[in-house]
Amino acid sequence: MARLEGVEFLSLDKTEDQLVLVVFACLIISFFFGLQPGGLYAILWAATGLAALICIYFAFPHMWQSGLLLYASYGISAFGVIFIVFWYDLVMLFGISIPLLIGFFFIASAFYIAFHIIQNIKKVRDASVKKDGYPTLGFWSIGVFSFVIFSILSILGWALWADSGGGGIRFYQIFEPVIAFLLVYTLWLPDRNIDWSGEKLPESTAAKFITDKSKAIRKKVVMTKKICPECGSKLRIEKKICPSCNNTQKFGWCVTSEAYVLPCTKCGSMSLYGKEKCSQCQNQLFDKVVCSACQKAFPIKEWIVET
Repeated sequence: MARLEGVEFLSLDKTEDQLVLVVFACLIISFFFGLQPGGLYAILWAATGLAALICIYFAFPHMWQSGLLLYASYGISAFGVIFIVFWYDLVMLFGISIPLLIGFFFIASAFYIAFHIIQNIKKVRDASVKKDGYPTLGFWSIGVFSFVIFSILSILGWALWADSGGGGIRFYQIFEPVIAFLLVYTLWLPDRNIDWSGEKLPESTAAKFITDKSKAIRKKVVMTKKICPECGSKLRIEKKICPSCNNTQKFGWCVTSEAYVLPCTKCGSMSLYGKEKCSQCQNQLFDKVVCSACQKAFPIKEWIVET
């Protein structure tokens, strides 16, 4: 995928890109725990994998759903390989192995998920093409399919090792770090390079519910951290009262930038009050703040400071 002007890979002054490294680190640690015997390590393997999944949500504001799908494709591939390796001759019907058919069905489903991700991102890209750049999807598409292929090979190596020992574990040891990199890479490229403000895809009721809840969670986490997304300075949290309904709402004030920090109404990312566009999705920002209770919008200066 072509890199748009002004977009750098892993600009570590941004919280989202710092979380990208956390995602990769959690995946590598999870891989290490997966090599160790015992129930405790199994719990740690699951915990670090879950931590990576949670960080994916905050690291990739536009691509975290695709991250869930890639996780699902990995799990489906694992079931497919297990059916083929361990249960191949468990159930035979007219000389045909039923577990073998089920295994290949799971593996085909994993490839379908990869195809579905590519098609969805291509639709978003085509609906939001910028005049100064057209992100290509060739190598990125190969990366998505490679994630599934390497997942199958990695799980196959583990399954052969678990079934009969030997050198099969080498495949698992080699391919798991590659899978971790491909996961991060395939999520990062579209998330940072596509102009998501031009997205014109219809949104279902369920998707809208998830999006709205995601914005609320993202805002709460950033406000809890009390860190300015622009300069990293600690925010001073102020409570203000809506001039219409007396609802109390929190505002973050950055002493360094001398501006309030507010969430984008589209993606939920925090931006400095007064900026024209959101730094994450390029959505147009407004000079009024919407009350979470009555949904009316007022300039910050009209909000009443809580005493």
